[in-house]
Amino acid sequence: MSSGSKQIGPFIPASPHAAYVALVVASLAAPIAPPAAAGDWSGPYAGVSLGYAAGDDEAQEINGPRTYIPDFSGFIGSAHIGWQRQFQNIVAGVEVEAGYLDLGSDVTRDVTGGSITSGADLGAYGTLTGRLGLVIHSDWLLYGRAGVAFAKLDGKTVQTCTGADLCAGAQSTAVSSAETDDTSFGLVLGGGIERQLGDNWTGRIDYQFINFRDELALPPIDGPGWEHEVDVHAIKVGISRKF
Repeated sequence: MSSGSKQIGPFIPASPHAAYVALVVASLAAPIAPPAAAGDWSGPYAGVSLGYAAGDDEAQEINGPRTYIPDFSGFIGSAHIGWQRQFQNIVAGVEVEAGYLDLGSDVTRDVTGGSITSGADLGAYGTLTGRLGLVIHSDWLLYGRAGVAFAKLDGKTVQTCTGADLCAGAQSTAVSSAETDDTSFGLVLGGGIERQLGDNWTGRIDYQFINFRDELALPPIDGPGWEHEVDVHAIKVGISRKF
């Protein structure tokens, strides 16, 4: 070996270039650290949400051609409780929600010999849904939901006859009121995105579509009967606490 180079041990020369090569080889040979594991989504949780809802009430005349569709919008507030379990990057669970829909409106149209006013109001509601989600990046969860819903639905259609023939003999009194004041059941679909905020808190943005099935509204004496079908679209911002 020449006098300008020294050897430390049997293989590693003391040259600066050789030391640099040794560091590169060592770094490549070192095991690559795995990516950070996603946050744990398993377990029970509870929280609250607040948002905006809009929809319409389709009132269809029974055995008749007339349809009236008033639109409405308002706020929605709810509380929820649920349980879920994480399987690698898949999260599955069930959630129960109860709240209030501040929705209601009506529409008035002229008809031959009088007028018709039709509308609906929604109040307390609840849902039972299954949730299925995908952990998309560390502590972010993208999920969908489907299940059943119920709500207090008050649908009412009033036909007022101003002429002496009482709307061509359609009813025996000047005013015929057909209404339903009952609990309506339906289906709910939706989804959202949720993020772990730390200290067992999560925040989410959630969308729901709820279709309440036809509710029958019949007048007590005579006059036209109606079926009310209500659709609701709601978007909410919520926060939850994991236990």
